[in-house]
Amino acid sequence: SVFAYYDMLEGNKFTFNCDVYSQGVMITSDERYKTNINPLDSAYSLVRQLNGVSYNYTIPQKSEQTQMSTKKAADLTEKEVAEVRLFEEINAKGLQAKQQDKRLGFLAQDLQKVFPELVHKDSTGYYHVDYIGLIPVLVESIKEQATRIDNQEERIRLLEQQVKNLK
Repeated sequence: SVFAYYDMLEGNKFTFNCDVYSQGVMITSDERYKTNINPLDSAYSLVRQLNGVSYNYTIPQKSEQTQMSTKKAADLTEKEVAEVRLFEEINAKGLQAKQQDKRLGFLAQDLQKVFPELVHKDSTGYYHVDYIGLIPVLVESIKEQATRIDNQEERIRLLEQQVKNLK
């Protein structure tokens, strides 16, 4: 069975037709690999615009499903085209089995309105979300909330002290 393939035209991307489990995943994040580093501003207000959803996967009908483009197929050997088509077939069967599983996440098209850099469109026109990229935004949002709470607690303390002094 085919469980993954490497699309030479996409470059540096593997596609899997299964859930992937791991004991850990390390993502390159060394400062030396980065330029134009800027803090995330207004994370709290941006996070408030997000709408989490629960959902079940569904499989597009053949008429709706985007198939391998003619140009893409022309760049591949017959064997490669057959392997990609086999993968698409197996992937559809895997999705059918997953239709009953309730999932949590975001609609990529909605997330794209707030964080376009976290949404990517593949060569077939389907959207994908970089959920790991959302973690720094959530952390900064929590920090903004913590600062607000700290400020409110200080104001409450001062107000309570004023009320006590007035008594």
